[in-house]
Amino acid sequence: MKKRIDLLLVERGLADYVVTNDTDSLCFGTDVTVLLNFSQSRGTPILEINSRAVREAMELSRAEFVDMCILCGCDF
Repeated sequence: MKKRIDLLLVERGLADYVVTNDTDSLCFGTDVTVLLNFSQSRGTPILEINSRAVREAMELSRAEFVDMCILCGCDF
């Protein structure tokens, strides 16, 4: 599988987080993803999601988290 360059930078410690409008990046192993959603009519167009905190709160392993994302419609 070919990895995205932004995810490789985080994986190698060269970046702290990924900024994207694609929630699929949550499945690729980055702990912090900053989502940009400028199509929202109200609310905050920038949302930071800490996938590690979400996994811990839901008591899911990484594999279980990916499965849950796929069931929710992720194309991982």
